[in-house]
Amino acid sequence: WIWIIQALWHGLVCYWTPMWGLYGINDGTGKTKDHWFHSSIAFTLVLHVVTYKLFVESYYWHKLSFVFGSLSLLFYYLIVFMGSIYSIAQVFQVELTHTFFYIFGSGKFWFVLIMGPLIALLPDITLSALYRTYWPTPVDRVMLNQKSEPRADPERVKKYDITHKGSKLREDTDPNKQFFSPRGVNLDSK
Repeated sequence: WIWIIQALWHGLVCYWTPMWGLYGINDGTGKTKDHWFHSSIAFTLVLHVVTYKLFVESYYWHKLSFVFGSLSLLFYYLIVFMGSIYSIAQVFQVELTHTFFYIFGSGKFWFVLIMGPLIALLPDITLSALYRTYWPTPVDRVMLNQKSEPRADPERVKKYDITHKGSKLREDTDPNKQFFSPRGVNLDSK
């Protein structure tokens, strides 16, 4: 249910932020921007929120994560800029002619592009930090142990019982004793 509620929140922010934040924007001729202007910005916000959500939910960030996340957004911007060119827009979508040139020329758009994903993902970031701090999963515990002692002896990892979600850190780490998981499986057997 948490993911569904977060998705509804993301959708509300991605739709209403351009509608309220860019209300009454007009071009140099005095025309107010239409539905294509707001929907293009809303879709751009959706792509940014989805990309940033992947970073929030990732346990391990790598250079390739940032490279491919950035490349996916750059590919989107390349396509929309090409789609805004007059000759290409006349073939595919007439309403988008020069739309993205107007969008990227607006200072309010840049404010919405920065603040929209931040507002949308603030609950996700907060919940993720709370869960990892107060209700860590076994993966979180092992990661914290590795972070505090990156070159720790692999045998120390045995003190974590990661056979199921509700497992706890085993207090007794005497190597002469056998340890059993909550399901009765001998963890020390070879």
